[in-house]
Amino acid sequence: MAESDQQKWDQRYARDAQRTPPTPAPWLAGLVDQLPRGDALDLACGRGGNAIYLASRGCSVDAIDISPVGLQLARDAAQAAGEKVNFFCQDLSAQPDISAWQYDLIVMFHFMAPALLARLHHALRPGGVLMVEQHLRGYPDAAGPGSDRFRVAPGALAQTLNDLEIIWQEEGLLPQDSDRKNSASALIPLDTPERSWTANGGGSGAPPFALSRVLARRLP
Repeated sequence: MAESDQQKWDQRYARDAQRTPPTPAPWLAGLVDQLPRGDALDLACGRGGNAIYLASRGCSVDAIDISPVGLQLARDAAQAAGEKVNFFCQDLSAQPDISAWQYDLIVMFHFMAPALLARLHHALRPGGVLMVEQHLRGYPDAAGPGSDRFRVAPGALAQTLNDLEIIWQEEGLLPQDSDRKNSASALIPLDTPERSWTANGGGSGAPPFALSRVLARRLP
């Protein structure tokens, strides 16, 4: 396990211990009724917002993260919500053995692991769906990671997932203060002038997130 990565995330989650309960990603919440039920996997689950939400929607959920501190917060949140999630501590950047993984739905949000991502079609059952959202390169003033190490190039997600059927692909801007109930809709195109996304975001002037999203399916 990459100890430095674990320590970094442990420290970050320790600072987050008093935050409000975790919530699902808006894109996931907006599309959940179109996603398969059954066995689900949340990769780099953090405080568990996506995993707990999927459990509440009838999925049997496994969730993996590198941080024991984050996982304890996730377990506490799941217990408080009355939901069952199987949490596991694992370094997903260390090329884990996925030969036994069989899921109907896999979600991965804001975690960079291209080598793992390229193998995940093996972990899906026929007809299973992979949902990925990453921070995007190409918009230097966007919120989020300051290093391109933690961002994907335009079009890279779809290219990585060429063993799957791409059923949804979009790249663009998401204002930070957008209405969470509406932020699952299409992103604002990257070439939108700054004054336009500020107005759409509610006028705070905070920089938007630049995101790449792909929904892909393993063919039967």
